[in-house]
Amino acid sequence: MGRLEEVNSIVTKVASHRKEAIDSFMQFANIVKEAKSLDLKTKELILIALGVNSKCEWCIAAHIAGAVSAGATKEEILDSCMLTVLMGGGPNLMHMSIVNEELEKHFK
Repeated sequence: MGRLEEVNSIVTKVASHRKEAIDSFMQFANIVKEAKSLDLKTKELILIALGVNSKCEWCIAAHIAGAVSAGATKEEILDSCMLTVLMGGGPNLMHMSIVNEELEKHFK
């Protein structure tokens, strides 16, 4: 099972115990991701960078998929991630391996 499938599995499992909480969180996430002053692609690029900074493999996978769906290029995704390396150093650089694994699923 890939990370993206794991995200869905984790959310479904938690929702089976705390449906209201997950529904509220997902509603909040959808509201925050609505295009306002920043478009969805830009928001997804920021979310990828935050995922790398937080060292969340599942966040990285989910937001790379979202960014690709929103029209982001491989180069834009890598640029956003390198900003986290600038600010977070070596540990964030090591999480670029996860970024590269996920990018291989979307770009050949």
